[in-house]
Amino acid sequence: MDAQGVAVVAGSRFQFVDVIQSAIEPMAHPVAMTVCSFSVAEEALRRIYRMKELGLVGHVTMVLDLKAFQKTMKIFAFLSNVVDVVRLCQSHAKVCLITDPTGRERAVVSSQNLTRGNRFECAVIIDSKPAIDAIWYAVNDIIDNQSISLYESFKGPIAED
Repeated sequence: MDAQGVAVVAGSRFQFVDVIQSAIEPMAHPVAMTVCSFSVAEEALRRIYRMKELGLVGHVTMVLDLKAFQKTMKIFAFLSNVVDVVRLCQSHAKVCLITDPTGRERAVVSSQNLTRGNRFECAVIIDSKPAIDAIWYAVNDIIDNQSISLYESFKGPIAED
């Protein structure tokens, strides 16, 4: 972390969830996370599930793109057992906001979704309070004014293809 509260990760050998886990490790546990991603894969959900089992992560809110989510309905049952709140909207954001029990906050902004990829990607871990506040403002606006609840939308049984 530099003097401005920023750490940069770049390359093709890491995943967004790797950077999230490294941002969480030095914080008090369990953290609460709000994660925005265009899409999510089963592998990322397994990692978040393990972090929850280890007590690193408590509550998880996830904001996903509505159209992209249609392709990932097959993992709905797993998603609903790992993620506490899922909001769907038109979003291409790749951000994770983390709050620990002491109130310490961090943000991770990434070029990568919560999916596996082997392309060159960049991620930034941010400790700067003004930057984190600005990101929270934008994410809360999406959650409060531009999204729908996945779990509220699917109160009945889901038909399989």
